This record gives sequence, C-alpha cells and structure tokens, in this order.
Amino acid sequence: MPHLLIIVQGYEFATQRTPLFVRTLLAARSVPIHLHVIGDVAGLDGFSETWQVQAVETGLTHEDDRTSFFNMQENDAVSSYLSRVHHSCHARGYAYLFLKLLAADLLPSAERLIVLDPDTLVLGDVAELWREFDAFDDSNILSMAVDQSDRYYFRLQNPADEAFSPGWRGVPHRVGVNGGVLLLHADRSRRAHFSARIASLTHDGAAARSAGTLDAFCDLAEQDALNLAILREPHIWRPLDCVWNYMATRIGGHRLRVDEQHALNFYDECPGGPRHADGTDLLRCSCGRRCRLLHFAGGVRALPLLRQLNESILRMSGPVLRALAVTREASPEKWVSFES
Repeated sequence: MPHLLIIVQGYEFATQRTPLFVRTLLAARSVPIHLHVIGDVAGLDGFSETWQVQAVETGLTHEDDRTSFFNMQENDAVSSYLSRVHHSCHARGYAYLFLKLLAADLLPSAERLIVLDPDTLVLGDVAELWREFDAFDDSNILSMAVDQSDRYYFRLQNPADEAFSPGWRGVPHRVGVNGGVLLLHADRSRRAHFSARIASLTHDGAAARSAGTLDAFCDLAEQDALNLAILREPHIWRPLDCVWNYMATRIGGHRLRVDEQHALNFYDECPGGPRHADGTDLLRCSCGRRCRLLHFAGGVRALPLLRQLNESILRMSGPVLRALAVTREASPEKWVSFES
C-alpha cells in the first residue's frame, strides 16, 4: 500500500489547496492508499472537511484506504526540530516544510513515503510512482525531479548573471531539484539521521549566505537545503522523471500540451528539446511523455487555463473522474508528433 504525506498549514490553505489534490489522487489510483496528514489544528480541521466532501461524498474512497492525522502543534519533537533549523529559514513562514524530512522520524512505521505538495493534480496512478522506489540503489535516500525553471538555481550558477553565487555550482543539472514531489526512503533516512543532518546543514548554508557565497539560501526553505545536501552528497539522490512533477511552464524548453480529444490529459511538449536559450540541457527528462502530475495547478485561479481546469474538476462527479482516469491510462504514452 503506498504511503503518502501532505502538510497543511491553516484552515484556508487546507480547504482551498487540497480539494483538487484529493479528487484527482483518488480517481487515478488503482490501489488503496494510506494518507498521512501533518498540520496545525486549523489545517487538520480544514482537511477533515475536505476529505469528507471531496473523497467520501464523491464515492472516491476505497474501503481499505487509511488516513492518519498528526498535530504538529502538540508534538515536542516538531517544535524541537524546527528550533534546530536556522532562524533565517523561518523568515518567509515556510519552515514547517522541513517537516517533510522529519516525517521519517514522526512516522516510524513507514518504510517509504511519497511526500506531495497539495497544490498538485495527480493525473497518474500513485501505484506507478510508488514502484519508483524499487529502482533505488543502496545509497539513495530520496528521489526528486529537477526544477523546470531557469530563473533560480540556473541564474545563481551563471557567472554572467548578476545573481551569480558560486556556492550553488554543482546542484543537479544546473537547475536544482524541486521539492514539490519527494520520494523519501524513510527507513534509510532514519538510519542515516537525515533530518538532523538537514537541520545542521541549514546553519552551513546560512553562514555561506552571510559570507556572500550562497545567495538566497533558504528562500525556498527545505528545497534549498536538499539541493545543498545533494550538491555535497550526489549519491543520496535518484532523478525522477519530470512527468511526475510537471510545472506547466514555458521556461527551459518545455510547454504543457493539452490533449484536445481527452479531458484532463496533458503532454510534455518540447519540440526544441529541454534546453535553455544558449543550448544548455536543463532538465534531462524525457520529452513528449504524458504528464502524471501537474504542480502549481491545484487551487490556482489566476491563469485562465488553470482556473478553467480547477473549476471543471470540482464540477465533475466521482464516477466521471474515474472514467477520465481510465481513458488517460489508455491514451498513448507519447504525443504522436514525438514518435520516431
């Protein structure tokens, strides 16, 4: 049974960000799941309401599904851990995201965890994502996709850019990894004291930022710390194909292609290859594949396409969402224009 984890902070966050996540996750899955939810009291209350409306009342639950709720406000280990994360990582209010790493310690019975940001639309079967753990080698602790942007780590590593900061040189594929989808081998994380190492690393990163060699460190909270960890110990990371963390961006040579024939079916379009304007290979993920998970898509209303997508999914019944998931799985793995 796949074990999944989300973190919710606040009632509004839980009720606005998670409904599409819940609906798409449950409609696309082929097996029962165990969903762990870490949050504050308001967040857990909001998610409980969301689960009732979007999972139970839609008929998308399975009799063997399990949900577990963990109150971060009533656990000394949480407050103790966050106090060990450098104070600069708390500045933007995202320090709670470091609990993605502490989750291995908070949930000692979980051997493996899929940690997801709840602003995602899960359009592929999480059983398929769960099988990615089988490809880990003995040294891998985590798997993440590279970031689909040339605006952050790429700029920080580019000597010709005014944002250049030499300490970032060496992060994966020059664009770093994205923290929205994390496959965490929880058992190895516990044995390696990985969460404690990450907390300690935030102090190294903060010191380097103060020295001017690691600008912007911790602006992206746990994602920056994980990129620094992978930079120092590349073997802990196993690449994850970007179709499992697709950001619907036009940056870096990729574009989201809408399948006009099938609702909620999308492909990665990259006719010029996943390259920066200067020819640099940024993403190194497969090209033209069907997207399994869209990030920064759920609960987003500003962009017309995403607003329309959000509204249409919320209007659909559970049976319709399941039928669409079956249709997606039967659709071609690659867009026809990319076939050789």
